[in-house]
Amino acid sequence: MAPAAVAAALELPVPSPSADRVLALLQATPAGGPIGDEGLQQQRARLALDDFERSDWPAGTPLDARLAWIPSSLTDLIGGPFGYHWALSDCQVGGGSSSLCAVCGGTGGDQLACGDAYPDRVASSVLLRLDLAAWREMDQLDLVMDVWADAEPHEGMILNYLDYAPDGSLIARHPVLSTTGTLRDWARDQRLDLLELRDELDPTWSRSLAGQIALFELLFVSSEDGGNGEGIFVDNLAIELQPRTVVVTPEPSPTATASPSPIASPSPVPSATPIASPTPSNATVYCPPGSDCSRLRVEAFVDLRCDGRYQAGLDRWVDGQRVDVDVAGIQLGTTLSRNGSAYFLLPTSSGITVRFEVPAGYRMCGNSPNPRILGPADFGRFGNKQIDFRIVRQR
Repeated sequence: MAPAAVAAALELPVPSPSADRVLALLQATPAGGPIGDEGLQQQRARLALDDFERSDWPAGTPLDARLAWIPSSLTDLIGGPFGYHWALSDCQVGGGSSSLCAVCGGTGGDQLACGDAYPDRVASSVLLRLDLAAWREMDQLDLVMDVWADAEPHEGMILNYLDYAPDGSLIARHPVLSTTGTLRDWARDQRLDLLELRDELDPTWSRSLAGQIALFELLFVSSEDGGNGEGIFVDNLAIELQPRTVVVTPEPSPTATASPSPIASPSPVPSATPIASPTPSNATVYCPPGSDCSRLRVEAFVDLRCDGRYQAGLDRWVDGQRVDVDVAGIQLGTTLSRNGSAYFLLPTSSGITVRFEVPAGYRMCGNSPNPRILGPADFGRFGNKQIDFRIVRQR
């Protein structure tokens, strides 16, 4: 989804509940859940929060108490609560018997058959509450989902983190994931790093949600002159986590030792003059006044088959490696986050060179160039570009 479309969507009103209801949700006693945390102390785990399989969604008892949808938030922020909103669907299913469809609910959505185009001028919204209070000391905490997309480039789903003040009033909507396109297939394993959540429009904003109760909004937006495709479907919602491993090294018992004989002090040796090492840039934003700036997302993963497609359970994201960007002589750069991504905001009027630091023991896949050279045309009319670097272990 284009940055302009995301920015316009942020101006929409926030759905129910009220500030008092939000405050109660954020202050609720952590409920825990049927999956005991005691078995997750030192192991990686995937907790399925796929709550779309029960017929009474979103009311009723959730499959896991750490996940709760807020029924009162189901609404069309443009047309009202009875037009089109999120609902269960069996039209596109990524697993189980149901998925969550962006426009299949409401009096209008009830009339849509599988394969029908989504309507113009819709902003369907629903809120999701995640209780992460039990997970404080973590090495990994990701929100993962599968997304089926058939939408115009300037339309689609935005996942917003809702930032509330202590009194329950909204501070800001932070778009942390946007999905669009005419893939007409499931994009598996779309994930958010909840230990380093980032705003797609503001690379300087970051937050860890470990140990917190968080509210997210699923917002589907269509324009007045859309294509239109079949819309957005979400399935296989889960949390992947790895508790932090604490290694305790026992202190050795004291052992009596003989006093060393005095050693004559060596003659002083002249110190060599240190040579200053170049300091890599850690900036991700460079947008001079008056510039037409665009957003660049960089990803890196181990592509076991070098087939150009990330496959969950087979490939893995690369974190901690450097990505350096040269923008007309201006140096930007950062290290990849835990989910193998980095974001940049930069002008696209001139050439851009993106370099990836290949970790030891690996090489680039033959069909993954490094560095990547980008020009203005690569960012398209909406000023949004995503590239990936794919590596494989050396033999």
